[in-house]
Amino acid sequence: LEFDPELGLHLDNPVADSPTGLRMEVSMPEGEDAGERANAQLRGATIELPEGLAISPAGAEQLTPCSDAQFGSDNTGAALCPPSSRVGSVELSSPVLPESLSGALYIGEEHPEERFRMLVAVPAPGAVLKFAGALRPDPATGRLAATLKDLPQISISRLSLNLDGGAQALLASPLTCGP
Repeated sequence: LEFDPELGLHLDNPVADSPTGLRMEVSMPEGEDAGERANAQLRGATIELPEGLAISPAGAEQLTPCSDAQFGSDNTGAALCPPSSRVGSVELSSPVLPESLSGALYIGEEHPEERFRMLVAVPAPGAVLKFAGALRPDPATGRLAATLKDLPQISISRLSLNLDGGAQALLASPLTCGP
C-alpha cells in the first residue's frame, strides 16, 4: 500500500532562547479515486525536531505528571489527568469520521528511557482514543525527537499535536536563530 505522509512544524515564538509552543502536523493525503487502494495506516512515527530546540526547565518544573492509572491507557474511558499535567491539544481527522476530533496532550510520569512522556486522549463517539509518545533527546547530539507509538488503528488523514507556548511552555527555542 502507498505510504506518503507529509510533516509540518511551526514554532509559536521564533525568538532565540525563549519559551515556545510547537505545532506538529502529520498528514496522510487520501487518493481522489474511489476505486484505488487506501493509504497504509500510520502505526507510529518518530519526528526529529529542529536542532537546538530544548526542554524548558522553567516550563517542565511547573508540571504535575499524569500517572498511568489516571490516564487509564488500558480502558476507553476519559483520562483523569490533573489540569497541571496538560501541555497542549490534539486534533485528529479521519475519512471514516464525520468531523475532526479534538483532545488533550498531557505530560506523563517517567518510565525507563522515557523521561518526557506524552499522553494523548481524544474523545470519540463511544470511546476515548488514547496513545502515548515521548520527547527524547539523542544521547550523542542532544537533539529532541518526538516519538508516537501504538496510534489508534483507524485511517488518519491528519494528526496535529500542539504544545502550548507562553511563559510556562515545555519547550525553549534554539539559542541562535536559523532556518
